[in-house]
Amino acid sequence: MMQRLDAARLGDLLAGDLRAFGGPSTVEPLAGRIRAEQVSIVLRNTPLVMVANILNAAVFVMALWGSPEQTEAILWASGIIVAAAVVGLKAR
Repeated sequence: MMQRLDAARLGDLLAGDLRAFGGPSTVEPLAGRIRAEQVSIVLRNTPLVMVANILNAAVFVMALWGSPEQTEAILWASGIIVAAAVVGLKAR
């Protein structure tokens, strides 16, 4: 049976407490280090993720090229590409 994840347990999980996965309770200094490592990993991978978003938008446009939705696809992809480029460059 699945347990309901209430706000307090979700907060503990996001704070680095591993009890939700059957692991030990995490003391605050260690939890802080876990959070710092998680943020570091996200920041390190952000530029690559943004490149992936840009490529996905380009593939989407290619898939709809020649269809009646081509213009909408180009407009949508342009917004995604600009946003991903800005975020990726800031993260770099």
